[in-house]
Formats: sequence, structure tokens, C-alpha cells
Amino acid sequence: LWNYSANFKNFGYYNNALYLLGDNNRIYKLTAPFLSEESLPTTTPSAQPENSSLTEWFKKDIKLPEVADMAIDGSLYILGRDNSVTEFSSGSQKMQYKLIEPVSKIFTSQNQKNIYLLSPQEGLIVVMDKAGNTKKRLSHPELVGAKSFFVNSQERMIYFLKGKTVYSFEI
Repeated sequence: LWNYSANFKNFGYYNNALYLLGDNNRIYKLTAPFLSEESLPTTTPSAQPENSSLTEWFKKDIKLPEVADMAIDGSLYILGRDNSVTEFSSGSQKMQYKLIEPVSKIFTSQNQKNIYLLSPQEGLIVVMDKAGNTKKRLSHPELVGAKSFFVNSQERMIYFLKGKTVYSFEI
């Protein structure tokens, strides 16, 4: 709906704000009221909705790893291309975890107690608690080549996209 100078490859929603992952390896925060009916354009995209602000979320002295993906639950979890998961809170680094599997996607939400990581090369989902401890590795043959995934709010089902098909399995 709105035009910005950066291209975005992923986003997360938390506490009335969108967190946008830019192609330029930066995270931006778009504050509300971007979802109110008054802010929606009626004909052509505008530069930015009134009373909203798009700002770079991190402090300038923080060096991010090459970002592959992100998830947000109050903290922001950055999945680096080096298979690291870095937790940020209020724009500052809190913890960093290193994974042995090559992972491409990360998922969590504020209602979940775990972080889920997709390794389509290995055909598995790595489950970590939010303290960085690996709890289990869920293997499923159809996960090989999966592009994206989602874990339901009860953390009992995993849904994943492979090609044009959505699969699911119980945790």
C-alpha cells in the first residue's frame, strides 16, 4: 500500500508495529496506526501513512550477521546465514546461539514457548526453547525442499509449504 526506498523480504507484527526485514540487511519498525481504516489509501499508494513512522530499529553500533530470516515475540530473533540465532531486545543484543544444521527459516510468536527453525536440506525442524537450548529435532521426509512453515499456537501442529502443496504433521 505504501512505497519505501528499501525492498523488504519478511516482516513480523508485535505490539501495534510491523518489523520489516530489508534486502539491505537492516530491520525497520513501522509504527501504528498503519492498520486503521483512515490510514488505508483509497486509490494509489502513498509515501507513508499519516501518524506512522518508519525507522531503523537497531542502534547504529550493532553489526548484524548476514540476515536470512527473522521472527518476533517481543524480542526479535535474527537468523543469520551463518546458522546463528541472535536475540535482540529494545534494539540491543541479548543472546546468540549457534546451530549445527543449515537452517533457512525461523518461527516463533509471543504465545509460544519455543523457537522453531526449518532445515529443508536436512528435512527437519529444530525446536529450541527461548533460552537457546535445543529440545528436539523433528524429521519428516516431506520437509526436504520446503520453502516456509508455521507452528500453530498450541505448538502441536506444523504446517509447511513445499511447491504448491501445504503439508502438516503433529509435533
